[in-house]
Amino acid sequence: MLMFFVIYKYNVTKRVGLLSQYFLKRNMRGLNKNLINVFHSFKNTVFSYEVMVKKALNESGENKDNTLRSLELQMQRYIEQLAKMLDINNNIDIAVEKCNVIKVLEAAIECIQSNDNIKIKKIYNQPDVEVMIDPFYIIDAFKNILQNSVDAIMNAKQKGTITLEVDVEYEWAIIKISDDGIGIKKKDINSIFKPFYTTKSRVNNWGVGLSFVYKIINIHMGYISAQSKEGEETTFIILLPRA
Repeated sequence: MLMFFVIYKYNVTKRVGLLSQYFLKRNMRGLNKNLINVFHSFKNTVFSYEVMVKKALNESGENKDNTLRSLELQMQRYIEQLAKMLDINNNIDIAVEKCNVIKVLEAAIECIQSNDNIKIKKIYNQPDVEVMIDPFYIIDAFKNILQNSVDAIMNAKQKGTITLEVDVEYEWAIIKISDDGIGIKKKDINSIFKPFYTTKSRVNNWGVGLSFVYKIINIHMGYISAQSKEGEETTFIILLPRA
């Protein structure tokens, strides 16, 4: 009866309703803004493909082959982003098996696009640590982080190093992926795992990579965090339960 009196006397339900509407409207504004950015990205990417097709039509021989190969590679990466975007709000079915963390990490390294200016330093303190994971998804998650590191170094227009560390602590396998690239601004660090949030150009990036990584690590009962100093370095720390 007292609860009913308080609700009736002070009209709490109405105030709670107004508060809920406020947060709903605020969240929808943010979502709409992100979706507009995504569609702009889609438009710009399709336009860039059109430019490359027209270029190939005016070329011949090796130059034409190189343009078409570059177009094919860009389209493959874009299709991967589309798949990840579709998976962000859907349940992902994983099939776990016992895997060596370092072997999974090495498989991800082979997938990234790098160059001779970027060195990879490996500190494998625990070479035999195993985890129960779906290797397909974890390799993809590692690949996303590694490619971000490559992009960060290349955007800094300098030679750089990506450092990989593997260690254990109690029941956790600890994987650290660090780079000495451009870093992340302090105001952005708390938002990088949000869907459609990106600090990169929207021309061919939707901001689905790190949000997808976060979801994959979370599904595996793990944790991921990031530390960064703008203009100096970024470190991603991943914890996965040991097998």
